[in-house]
Amino acid sequence: MALFDIENHLSPKWKKIDYYVNFIYAGKKEGVVGFEYTFRFENGTVVYAYSKNAGGILVSESLRVDDNLVFERKNGSFCINKQQFPMEETIENNLGSNANNGSIVNFL
Repeated sequence: MALFDIENHLSPKWKKIDYYVNFIYAGKKEGVVGFEYTFRFENGTVVYAYSKNAGGILVSESLRVDDNLVFERKNGSFCINKQQFPMEETIENNLGSNANNGSIVNFL
């Protein structure tokens, strides 16, 4: 189930408009639904988390590898491991403001 949800979240294909409404408590459309997936491998752990509103707009997103932050975007702030992903300030600002309304995982 987790892989299907992540695939739906990350793919650029058409999505059912009310897909996330089913996850919101009692149909409150102003709510936000959060997902967190932990993948354990022989030599480490990857934790991917994101939240979306009822309309499917990405509200927050983070990725950690072995408890080390790779990136996190939430509440108008953005942090990324610049040693692993060096980038120009303009790109960093666009990612932080969710300018393209997409997942940072897709960009990386």
